[in-house]
Amino acid sequence: MEYQDDRVGSEEVQLKTILIAEDSDDLRSMLTQFLGANGYRILEAVTGREAIDVAINRRPQLVLMDLGLPGTDGLSAVAEIREHIPVSEMPILMVSAYDGLEYRTEAVSAGCSGYINKPVDPAALLGTINLLLRHEEGNEGVAA
Repeated sequence: MEYQDDRVGSEEVQLKTILIAEDSDDLRSMLTQFLGANGYRILEAVTGREAIDVAINRRPQLVLMDLGLPGTDGLSAVAEIREHIPVSEMPILMVSAYDGLEYRTEAVSAGCSGYINKPVDPAALLGTINLLLRHEEGNEGVAA
């Protein structure tokens, strides 16, 4: 499912695009509805391979990546995305039920910009996304 740009008067409103890579239909649906209602265009992926393909080919502004995706897991998917897209161009936020320092460390080492635990607190998630996207906007035009 993908949300389209809204139009206000004669001006087109550019929505930021978020890829939600999550194999739980219920959580993916909830995140899609919540983030869509908060002004984001949503792309979806159910497997790690699909997440890689969508991230590389569609270039969303941010990725929410489940750690435990079927096939290619979230860490491997992040590592492969990072071979093509640097952190400065696309933040990836790991979302996982695993709550331990070792998982957070692995996620950051793979190229994640942050780590959110399940169950997801929607307000905290939205705040983190907004912070990451504001940081990204602040880096536009800056040489790496």
